[in-house]
Amino acid sequence: MIDILSDVESFINFQTQWLSDVKNSVRLSLCNIIHNFYRRLDTCKIRDGLSRTLLFWYDKTRLFLKNHSDICVLNSDKGNKTVILSKVEYDEKLRQLLSDTSTYKLLRSDPTKKIQVSGNKLISELHTGGFINDREAKSMKQYNSLPPKIYGLVKIHKSNRPLRPVISCCNSPTFNISKFLVGVLDGIRCKFTYSLKNSFTLVSNLRDIVIPDDYVLVSFDVVSLFTNIPQGLIFDLVDEHWEDLKSHTQIPITTVKNIIQFIFVNSYCTYDGLFYSQIRGSAMGNPASPILAEMVMNKMTLFYPFQRIRFHKSCKFSIVSIAASNLHMS
Repeated sequence: MIDILSDVESFINFQTQWLSDVKNSVRLSLCNIIHNFYRRLDTCKIRDGLSRTLLFWYDKTRLFLKNHSDICVLNSDKGNKTVILSKVEYDEKLRQLLSDTSTYKLLRSDPTKKIQVSGNKLISELHTGGFINDREAKSMKQYNSLPPKIYGLVKIHKSNRPLRPVISCCNSPTFNISKFLVGVLDGIRCKFTYSLKNSFTLVSNLRDIVIPDDYVLVSFDVVSLFTNIPQGLIFDLVDEHWEDLKSHTQIPITTVKNIIQFIFVNSYCTYDGLFYSQIRGSAMGNPASPILAEMVMNKMTLFYPFQRIRFHKSCKFSIVSIAASNLHMS
């Protein structure tokens, strides 16, 4: 069973073209299969060795979690690991993230209905302008939106096990319009020279490169990439790539920017009955965030010619990080 779960999760993570809601749907289907299998064991009284073992550990795990309501079971940020953490520690870590006033702002009330009305109005404008048809407009509009929920993935590869904040935007008032924006911006992905689909592509590209013995391979990292994407820079990049973009869409540039602004301005989440506005960057979990980040990183790669930098192994360094403030360049 462990091998099955591991193989399925590995397969899901390999599908980089899937949106998070599609991945979660596959995971949910797997959970239903396992649950139905357990019920079949209990109903049909199947008692072969494997079935008895699975049933024993299922019952034991369920009883343990029921008797220990003070713990929570989480996913790790990397490594496909399951993490057991006390709910008190998890709550403290997540509240600490939300207390960062440079990124989050506490709201007085739930803004879901207000944002839903604004989003539907924006979709109506797309429909009136002839950029989407009746069916598309009907499927994109939302009337029973849910506030996006924030949760944390444990960074087990870092000291003190910090959380990576993820905002689940499924059924949120910005979800459908964000997916629509991805389709609009997707036309320029082929222009991103240094973009990679996944780590397998990276390995394939590096396979024929011979690194001299007195050189080392350096990894560059951007700290909190999604939350450091500035709206102004995205506008500049849309202007820069508009000649390529307009060949893939009939939507005017002002409308594209209005959609981008709507997504940035209405980035929010809820936790423990409270509502928070994300006042900086784009939410990890929003469908549009990956391509917005890809646009920024493509610009950064062209701005900083990393491929020409060579470090001798005598240099004293571990991991070189790009300061997040550099993303705010003009």
